[in-house]
Amino acid sequence: MKLKTVCIYLRILPLAFFVGCASSAAYKNQFIGVEDKLHLRDYETILAGIDESKKSCYKEKDRILYYLDVGLLNHFSGNWRESNALLEEAERSIESAYTRSVSRATASMMLNDNVLEYAGETHEDLYLNIFKALNYVELNEIDSAMVEVRRIGNKLNMLEDKNAKFVQKYNQSKYRSKQFESGRVRFHDSALARYLSMIMYRANGSYDDAKIDLERIKRVWRTSGHIYTFRMPSFATVLMPSPDGYAKLNVISFIGRLPDKLARTLYIRTQPRSITITATQQTDYNRNQVKVLEVIPWRGSEPLPPGMQMKFQIPYMKMRASRVGSIRLMLNNHELGRFSTIESMDKVSYEIFKIKEPLIYLKTVMRTALKSIACAAAVKELQSHSDGQKIPPELIELMFAVTENADLRVSQFFPASAAICEIDVPIGPYNVSVVYYDHNGIKIFTDNLGCINVKARKLNLLESHYLN
Repeated sequence: MKLKTVCIYLRILPLAFFVGCASSAAYKNQFIGVEDKLHLRDYETILAGIDESKKSCYKEKDRILYYLDVGLLNHFSGNWRESNALLEEAERSIESAYTRSVSRATASMMLNDNVLEYAGETHEDLYLNIFKALNYVELNEIDSAMVEVRRIGNKLNMLEDKNAKFVQKYNQSKYRSKQFESGRVRFHDSALARYLSMIMYRANGSYDDAKIDLERIKRVWRTSGHIYTFRMPSFATVLMPSPDGYAKLNVISFIGRLPDKLARTLYIRTQPRSITITATQQTDYNRNQVKVLEVIPWRGSEPLPPGMQMKFQIPYMKMRASRVGSIRLMLNNHELGRFSTIESMDKVSYEIFKIKEPLIYLKTVMRTALKSIACAAAVKELQSHSDGQKIPPELIELMFAVTENADLRVSQFFPASAAICEIDVPIGPYNVSVVYYDHNGIKIFTDNLGCINVKARKLNLLESHYLN
């Protein structure tokens, strides 16, 4: 074989891996077995493992994931200032990454998300402020905690505009496969954020502001019933002053973990001016049946090579089941209250991700189709320089087996839901514990929060968590 032909082989072989080679497997693999460590609250071991694998699993483009993961683990470890420093860096980096991603949106249409800077999921950007606020509460910096809660409302107000900008950039791309319309964001307020704001206002005597927050909490159940599918906690006495000699004790509990990202594998089959999307599903007798999902018109300047089949992946979110069925509050070994869910953070994250999922799908289809054009052109060029020699079938098969790997990056330590318990108790010291039961009523964990001195006209707020 001539040298020129060999050089072409070396030049076109990378097409088989271009863009599709990037993977988030290294990042995900480090969390194998983390559930056992979370059950034991062995956060130091998890942090040590992350630090050890930082260079291999957290590249520069993944730094936001590092800040989020380590920031949350420090929060659950009780390292309030360290946690806030990391979460603050995550928040700044997310805002900067968003600004860069908008300016580069058209160019990034041609790149797999795995090779791009991780800009953070919307729910991560929202809920990091919850944990910054709780850190400030622990540090007795209530004004700073209020600032963090207000930031959540500001971000929610801008959410729809942010989504619209990306859609506009996609629709301006000459490679778009079809016009895309942005989905409506159906999450406009957070009951958890409003609850924290309400009890902080109440603690400093701002009952009018607390009443406004209470009304907004109630409105959440009326306007976002698809997310707040559980019964609203009772707030019958929340704005009633405690009896003389009594004070309100509030405990918030976080359980489970937010959904994980997994990959769904699909295939495209090309025609000159259309793309057929198919999936393989198993039928009776272990036979695989090809199911046609849709046919998308191709409007690119170059027609597609007909008859090519290429594999690609798109991410989807899968809920993680929690073992917790009920939670009870114990004071001095006596049960004095039960917890009510205030926010399903997993449903919020799922709802927001579903808004952008169709755009991820279309971008991936477009890139896969364009790579098929590049591969077909490369084969044609190779044939023109082969001097009649047969091209190795393994080479052609390798070139046309280009895979778009799904971007599975997501922070691993945000909890799935938050529950609250509030009771009026006599002023004084208490040994406080939170007991977790499974769905069969069997005790699975006791979180001993130690001794707290309940004071009048103060924010007596405690936090518990069970992340399994």
